[in-house]
Amino acid sequence: MNSKLTAERLCRQAIVYVRQSSPGQVLHNQESQRRQYGLVDHARELGFAQVSVIDDDLGRSGSGLMDLVLGNGRRIEFASVDRTLLADLIGILERA
Repeated sequence: MNSKLTAERLCRQAIVYVRQSSPGQVLHNQESQRRQYGLVDHARELGFAQVSVIDDDLGRSGSGLMDLVLGNGRRIEFASVDRTLLADLIGILERA
């Protein structure tokens, strides 16, 4: 187990943010979408019991129709404020 995944953190909710900016990406990059949704299983394998998915803006976030709570660069800022870890299949980031 990764030392960043403490019992306290594993009791919290894991959130998987699935993002593809345009309808064309949703249509033509389905493997990317499958890998992103696969992060739900990865979070469970890491030990998170509660995993939610944010995909409300799938195919629209690049169009300017949605105001993103999360997005490029802001995830890191959010992580430092809320002591949140960012994880993918490569590793786990904890901003000091």
